[in-house]
Amino acid sequence: MYIKRLKKSKQGSIATFHGQSAAETISRLKKLGAQETELLSLDLIIVQKRWDKASLKNPARHEIRKITEIAEITQTPGGIVPVTLFGFDYKKNRLEKKHDGERVIGKICRAFGASKKAVQKEMDARAQFLEKNAKNGLSMEDFFEAVNNEFA
Repeated sequence: MYIKRLKKSKQGSIATFHGQSAAETISRLKKLGAQETELLSLDLIIVQKRWDKASLKNPARHEIRKITEIAEITQTPGGIVPVTLFGFDYKKNRLEKKHDGERVIGKICRAFGASKKAVQKEMDARAQFLEKNAKNGLSMEDFFEAVNNEFA
């Protein structure tokens, strides 16, 4: 099984698995035989949804995709559960922060030998950068050039 291979690897991985939410993804993985200890090897579940979009001005439909949830896996006395870090706000048409990623932030601190305060400061700086550049209407190429210039 894929998760067993992930546990043995120290390099990390990305995989696609179909589920409507992080909770459903965990449920489906359990039904496929994944043990709770194996599920703890997952750092994040990112849920992307797609839907058709049309307007009164332009009735032609086109497909859009949005990340609607980013969750980390946490162990509780009741078992493995997802904690939604970011959830999609349909009225604002954007991801909104719901919780701090304690487990993920802990891994970042250990990996880079940084304090939680230093990691939070870096995350705040990057959030400000993204907010500022989201308003500039940059092309993808210009956006990634700005990222490389800011954080290289």
